[in-house]
Amino acid sequence: MGKKKLETTFFQRKPVTCPVCGNEFKKEILRTGRGRLIAGNLMPDLRRQYKPSPKYGIIYPMIYKVLVCPACWYAAFEEDFSKIKNESIGPLKQAENNRKNFGKTVYGYIDFEEKRTLKAGALSYLLAISSYSHLTKQLAPTTKKAISAIRSSWLCQDLKETDNDSDTDYERLYEYFRILAFACYEKALETATTGAEDFGGVKFLGPDTDTNFGYEGVLYLSCYLGIEQSIYWEEPVIYEKFKKFRTTLAKVFGFGKTSKSKPGPLLDTAKELHETLGKTINKLRDKYETDKRAKFFDS
Repeated sequence: MGKKKLETTFFQRKPVTCPVCGNEFKKEILRTGRGRLIAGNLMPDLRRQYKPSPKYGIIYPMIYKVLVCPACWYAAFEEDFSKIKNESIGPLKQAENNRKNFGKTVYGYIDFEEKRTLKAGALSYLLAISSYSHLTKQLAPTTKKAISAIRSSWLCQDLKETDNDSDTDYERLYEYFRILAFACYEKALETATTGAEDFGGVKFLGPDTDTNFGYEGVLYLSCYLGIEQSIYWEEPVIYEKFKKFRTTLAKVFGFGKTSKSKPGPLLDTAKELHETLGKTINKLRDKYETDKRAKFFDS
């Protein structure tokens, strides 16, 4: 007798009904016990690394977090999938062809009735970004797009290492999703400040699937991704932005001192980034503050 196949997922018996097109499909669920997931290091961008299991190999938990209708390719996080308002259904239906064509152009055709692959997971987040553009503010779509974008960038890293037969430029896609993630995280903070959207509409801020770093995680990532994008900015912009980032990071580990519930790894990482920023700011301060003083006295 051959060895019994070790399964990492199963399909739920009760079908899910797509609120956009009415199609029924079965949700795939990741099994997590018996040493399937072996947590590794936490990366500076708050991604959790996982070590390959001797029995099950490498598993990517995040690829199962977005539900995708196999018929119309509407996609959203599980907690949002069936909660969309009637006013969103029309636009989602109208955008179906655009959603499918864009997804196929980037990742190719994928059958979402089959077991989820790494590429299918990457496509699911791309479709979620598209779908959340049509969802109402109660579901905090900007924040969900930010989470989807940063996870997309991580999956592009993985695909670059594993998808050797593809012509897809995963490095370029990675850069695109990092830029999008930064824009969405900044926008999410802005909408929360103005009340246009609310973080209360987000069940799990992640950004990865293992630890919810909450609002402080959003603050941290808005700075981390901004520093990443600073290679495209002029020095005066970098100086002003970095001062704001340093103030924001000080809030992150400041919150940690007043609350024992804040995740320690985030506080340590935020403090390190704050110190690194300080060194860069100090190098630029003399140059740009001197320029400002000179302009003041010359005026």
